[in-house]
Amino acid sequence: MGCVAISYGLNLIQNIEECISKLGGISQFIPENSIVFIKPDLTLPLGPPVTVQPQALGHIVKLCRDMGAKEIYIGFNPFDGISSKQVLKLLGLNFYLEKLGASILTLEDEPYSSIQIENHIFFKELFVPEKLIRSDVFISIVAPRTDVFGEFALGLKNYFDLLLDTQKQELFKSGSLNGLLDFYKKYPPQLTIWDAMTIGEGQGPFNQKAVPYNLILASADLLAGDSILIKLMGYDPLQVEFMRSANTNQIETNNLEDITIVGENVANHCKNLKKATSSSRNISSSLDLIEERPCLSCQICLRYTLDFLYRFLEKDFKEFGGISIFLGKFLNKLTYTIKNIGILFGDCAISSNLQIQFANPKKKTLFKFPGCPPLNLRSLEKFCLDFKENLPFLEFIEEFIRRWTLGRVYKQSMRNRSSNMENL
Repeated sequence: MGCVAISYGLNLIQNIEECISKLGGISQFIPENSIVFIKPDLTLPLGPPVTVQPQALGHIVKLCRDMGAKEIYIGFNPFDGISSKQVLKLLGLNFYLEKLGASILTLEDEPYSSIQIENHIFFKELFVPEKLIRSDVFISIVAPRTDVFGEFALGLKNYFDLLLDTQKQELFKSGSLNGLLDFYKKYPPQLTIWDAMTIGEGQGPFNQKAVPYNLILASADLLAGDSILIKLMGYDPLQVEFMRSANTNQIETNNLEDITIVGENVANHCKNLKKATSSSRNISSSLDLIEERPCLSCQICLRYTLDFLYRFLEKDFKEFGGISIFLGKFLNKLTYTIKNIGILFGDCAISSNLQIQFANPKKKTLFKFPGCPPLNLRSLEKFCLDFKENLPFLEFIEEFIRRWTLGRVYKQSMRNRSSNMENL
């Protein structure tokens, strides 16, 4: 039976201490001379609620050191060419964590080992960081939020930044978080901490609101804790796809009635948070979306891209004349009058180019976002370069991308990519 500890209050450190004490104390999790691998939720350098608070991560490192841990590794592999070193630097965490005695891994450059998964859900073969395999203790620290991909970014989603980039692409293409259950089955964390002092609501991770909860949760059962967080956010855990899949595959406890709560009463802290949507329809009057049977992964990637762009540029796009986006595979000829910029988003739309006839070709530009799925910061960077003369605010986004990817070599896909932009 899963046990989840919950503490409430304005003091983050005190909440963490109380939670761990309710579970029997930190000595239950960190043997002396152990090697500890900590996976913090630091996908992007955007700060809470997208990432864990520095004090939460720092305090866990300190507790491990106080218990006599021989080595404390901190590792994560950000998606799409973002540098983990840059994430830590931009959040001001690198010197702070090293001073506390942690060894920061550049996980994107660390060796991985192939692990075969028995009774797999998605990954027959999983590539796992060797430092994690060789560790005695695995700790996951989570920043709970809603997200365009998988509805909820919780303990299970925190495995995403341990995958190799190629396997992240595979998972995205599936449109589901279910594949991360294979990782969880093989390497469940001994301790998970959910930093729920604030929880992200809405279009995570790029455009969401921080909702105060002033809670810390802790558990040795990741799925039990995820279930409680989903309940706290106003939803039934068994209406969430990865929770249903975990139940179907008989992976530990996630039924609320089977979970023991120590500390706060869950009912006293439940709120009805707005979930993210993967649809890009009706985002703005400056956007026309033309779609034909797009896969879920393309919809998710497009929504991520537009959430990022429209967070800063909705007024600019409207004044410039707007954009038209083509999504999916167009099997029948289509005649369309595009706005000032046309975008073929994803390989399916690009391959449909000959089927699309444009009624107003003069002085219009067609831009291509290649990929299957098309989640690619380099394409977004090129979009900024090509159009920042007309949309000056794109230079601000371009600077974001350059800073995030500094120090990480971009690995081009095995397939040759076509040119991004062409005049109609």
